[in-house]
Amino acid sequence: MSGIVGSPQPGLYFIGELNPNEVATARFKIDIDKDAGAGFYPATVKIRYDDDEGYTHESNPMTVSIEVREKPLLNPVTVTAITLIVIALIAGLKFARRRR
Repeated sequence: MSGIVGSPQPGLYFIGELNPNEVATARFKIDIDKDAGAGFYPATVKIRYDDDEGYTHESNPMTVSIEVREKPLLNPVTVTAITLIVIALIAGLKFARRRR
């Protein structure tokens, strides 16, 4: 991966045991550079596995596409906090008016 997406982080991820001809989907969270814009970025991956006889096999490098999405401006926590602040302000104003 290039600098705009993030730095390469080599690692091993165990996704379980598969039977011959079985298909599985693996999802990974990766750190993306904060300045990366939305879009698709290439990444190179290899798949390594052990067969039933204990031999290790490794694929040729494959280029995959990583989708980077825009971070939403408002998330549920922010909306809840803003709502609670507005409710507290309204309650405070009503309480202040009653004391007059």
